[in-house]
Amino acid sequence: MKVSLKEFPENGQVKDRIGLPWGATIQPLSKTCHVSEGDIPDELLPISQVARCTNCFAYMNPHNQFQRNKWKCIVCSTHNYIDADSRYASLIARQNLAELKSSFVEFANDAIEWSKTDLVELPVFLMLVDTTTDAETFEVIRQGLSAAVEVLPKAAYIGLISFGSSIVLHDMLSCLPHSIKIPIPAQQETSLDIANILSQKQLFVQIEEHRSKVQESVDGLQCSDSSKRGYGMALAALVDFLTEEPLFSEIRILSFLCGRPNHGLGSIPLASHSESDLHPSTTFYRDQALRAAKAGISIDLYLLANAAERCLGLSSLKYVAMTTGGNLNFYDVGSHASLAQDVFKHLSQDLAFHPKLRFRTSPAYAVTHHPNNVSMSLFPDESLPGLFALVGCAPQSCYAFDFEFKAPSGFASADFNASLQVAFSYSFLPRDKNKMSHRLRVCTFQAKVAANEEDIYRSAVPEVILTLLVAKLSRSIVEEGLQEARLLVQDWITILVSHYNRNITWNRKSSKVVEMSFTLHPHLLWLARFLFGLVKSPFMSQLHSPDADYWSYLHHLYTSLDPSLLRKCIYPSLSSYGSVNNMSSGDVVLSHTSVVTSRGRIFVVDAYSLLVVYYTDQASDQPFPPPKDSTIRSVIATIKQERAITPKIMYIQSQTTEAGIFEMLLVEEQNKMGGSFTQFLDQVKNQVIDLQKK
Repeated sequence: MKVSLKEFPENGQVKDRIGLPWGATIQPLSKTCHVSEGDIPDELLPISQVARCTNCFAYMNPHNQFQRNKWKCIVCSTHNYIDADSRYASLIARQNLAELKSSFVEFANDAIEWSKTDLVELPVFLMLVDTTTDAETFEVIRQGLSAAVEVLPKAAYIGLISFGSSIVLHDMLSCLPHSIKIPIPAQQETSLDIANILSQKQLFVQIEEHRSKVQESVDGLQCSDSSKRGYGMALAALVDFLTEEPLFSEIRILSFLCGRPNHGLGSIPLASHSESDLHPSTTFYRDQALRAAKAGISIDLYLLANAAERCLGLSSLKYVAMTTGGNLNFYDVGSHASLAQDVFKHLSQDLAFHPKLRFRTSPAYAVTHHPNNVSMSLFPDESLPGLFALVGCAPQSCYAFDFEFKAPSGFASADFNASLQVAFSYSFLPRDKNKMSHRLRVCTFQAKVAANEEDIYRSAVPEVILTLLVAKLSRSIVEEGLQEARLLVQDWITILVSHYNRNITWNRKSSKVVEMSFTLHPHLLWLARFLFGLVKSPFMSQLHSPDADYWSYLHHLYTSLDPSLLRKCIYPSLSSYGSVNNMSSGDVVLSHTSVVTSRGRIFVVDAYSLLVVYYTDQASDQPFPPPKDSTIRSVIATIKQERAITPKIMYIQSQTTEAGIFEMLLVEEQNKMGGSFTQFLDQVKNQVIDLQKK
């Protein structure tokens, strides 16, 4: 969990005076979690053994205060009594308890009882494969399917369906695997009933028991000559099939799509090549995704662009992944090769099934979730405030929330501390086990309360603030258009600079000169840089006509990334090296001046999906490209391993045609994507001056 302000504003008036968003990002399956130890080696402590507050039901945590035979809850300030035989009765014993040693702990969730006796609890992974492509692209998809078969947990179930002008069901249970073809009608209103042809028990097989037949079916897939792509009908028929008479409780669909759906139900019209393409041309896929989400079905989308058909209709299709908590990977022409690696990475993670988030806050404030929040796979429980059901969740999944005060007085009361506890329950299937493992993660946070603006500015976290703002902007773009969103960013930075000068600069100086450098709080200048990078990015640039598919991919990506990674997409991180084994400095500003003054000879730019290693003229004595045992190559290998997608890596020397790529990544310079950072600050300064006059 990361908060935008490490010190919380005392009340609503203080919050309004600072001009900064107040909220947090949550990455529930983050790997940075302390694991509790149970009585049996290699087993987690059951959550039933952890004490809970009798009033707000918050779990025991290190922030609670112990007083003789009772403890005070940090969330609601209730005093709870300790029984003589409790594991908390002894001071010595308490020193070794996991829940009192770390603020972020994982437990075994023994509170879950499997009550759906008529459903199979083990997860199903269904491969939905587009065959309407050329042999080379289809071979890439086949490699991705083989990677999935290799990496999925041995006890999981798998199914295979391909489609083009027909839906093809692959029966992998019979002695000789075979397929059943169902033609897709051209009529939009027609539906198909898969259950009448093949039951779920026949379609899905357990991987370990039928691995050879599964691989044989994958190897037997062929690309088709048809250009008719009936993805909409295939998806709708599948959702009907899986929800009308459910057999499995944990379902994930992996969709591989090679072009625009153009046949039958869910056909997407050709693009008009205007800003209107950023908006969905049909609500069909959002509606189908919502049906799937309500049934707990998560859908991954792997989209492979082709040279003959540039538009895939991703502005409509993206909701299939966004609403169901699925993965969305977009491969432009020439970048298909990494698909198998990405599938392997994605499925080798512990993917959460039936995840739930529960927020408990101190009485002064609440966590808010907007109905139009771009984290569409998050559904609030109407009967229990603070409880959210998620659909699909991976270690990289990140969600943004706002905080708001419940009363004008805020944290003024002595009993109103600034605390937050997040509990995350989920199930997953370990790779070598035959049954699901149920877990509960508990994260507890306590913030200082600040009554003055300077303390709050000092505690601001630019990357998290950027993430919260991107969530708001994404909604604005969808609802009101790009131009309105650009104005929103401009207004927001103008208000921030105006408030900062009024609260900090002008309190110390007699003159009312607008200061843009945030001298006393230089990290806020990084926030200005991030916002400038956002305005200049392909997501928002007004000097660059947006490609609807790529923009829709960015829409999904930007609203699902952790703040540290989102920042790299918008304002790449730049590191300088004196040699291939010696880093000079990190987080160099993206300008020519900073590149020169850093005295580096080799530069590494991390733009999330692109890594560039750039050799200046002064690095002519260094081996090119960097040797495999060099520090630079080690850094790149670590990034590749940790990143959910495989980034493109480029090694570039100055004075070559590719040097322009490095120049374009120097965001603060004027280029075809927009003006310079200096011009941006001057424009904001003038707007602040105009605001003063009013």
